[in-house]
Amino acid sequence: GCYAVPSAPPKKSRYDTSLNLTTKRFLDLLSQSADGVVDLNWASQVLDVQKRRIYDITNVLEVVVLNVGHVGICAVPGSEEVL
Repeated sequence: GCYAVPSAPPKKSRYDTSLNLTTKRFLDLLSQSADGVVDLNWASQVLDVQKRRIYDITNVLEVVVLNVGHVGICAVPGSEEVL
């Protein structure tokens, strides 16, 4: 007899799994949160990515926040004043 061969799930494109796109989608979830908190387990399920990818995103965002927080703290050349 004939047997049906199960088909493999469609493979995600490189763009669909990119850190850039996933970060944008994560920020969309975060912006929809009433209290600014997102459960990372839930986010990984909703975004259909591994939890490790969510940790990558949160690590990058943490660095961005730290760097933005330091933008206003710089000495003006030729001055001892701190902005």
